[in-house]
Amino acid sequence: MRLSLPIFGADAPRYLITLGDTHHAPEPRPGLRIIPLARPDATIAAVRYVQIPQWKEMGVKAAHVQLSIGHADLMATLGDESFAAAAYPRFTEHAQVIAAELEGLCEPGASISVLPLTGFEGWSWGERFQTVLSGIIRP
Repeated sequence: MRLSLPIFGADAPRYLITLGDTHHAPEPRPGLRIIPLARPDATIAAVRYVQIPQWKEMGVKAAHVQLSIGHADLMATLGDESFAAAAYPRFTEHAQVIAAELEGLCEPGASISVLPLTGFEGWSWGERFQTVLSGIIRP
């Protein structure tokens, strides 16, 4: 089933799309309708292979995108240096593809925020994953 949210003229609704996991609640933004695609414990792969395709099916452009990703990915590797090192290249690839996909899914001038990874302070892999995600941010 295809869900379509048509856009008509200057009075058309504007959207805030949430992606990733539900680690953070959506930041309310005046004048924007929230489309919550984020799901509990979603990984960055779920954003790429499930949530982005769902969004494409809707046919809407976002004025703002809020991503809460990386927590589930890091929790799966927590404390295991070799597993984190193995997961890092895939995480980076997914983040790059997501950033490229967002270009065509957003209104001109749309903002993209990536919520911070918390609880991983002092763990070098947490900092590396956060650095990768910061490449997606667009004010």
